Amino acid sequence: MAKSRMAAVVYAQASELQFYALGDTSARLLRRVALQHPAWQDPPQEMPADLLVNDRDRFNALLLQSSSMEGVYFAGDTLVLAYFYNRKPSFFERPGRSDADIVPYGIIVGVSGTWQQALALPGPVLGRDEAYHLYIRLSDEPDRRLIGRFRVEVRR
Repeated sequence: MAKSRMAAVVYAQASELQFYALGDTSARLLRRVALQHPAWQDPPQEMPADLLVNDRDRFNALLLQSSSMEGVYFAGDTLVLAYFYNRKPSFFERPGRSDADIVPYGIIVGVSGTWQQALALPGPVLGRDEAYHLYIRLSDEPDRRLIGRFRVEVRR
């Protein structure tokens, strides 16, 4: 019997994590988990695409009041890290994105969906390797960038 495969999915403006069972040709939704973190900011109002085109300043002002879910990473066989950030007012002041313009957070969630832990992160999550090490940028200073390698351990 083949080992079951699972995918975890997040969307940019939503504080929800979805788990899917992956088959050879399809995926089946297993569960939805409402993510909880005291720093999460829901958009204060709807943000339709035409607002982006017709009133970019208003759209950006709403983004500054909203969290942005950036990714999800398996951090172990039964753990997932959902990574998001909040934008600082300086976010739109210069081209490109600087780590100084965001405040990163994470939520560790058990794949059962019954347990989660809110985290403050030292920098943006860049990815993970096959051994479930998470790579987090600790410094974005030009010519002195520093990336840390972390492993999630849950102690009960």
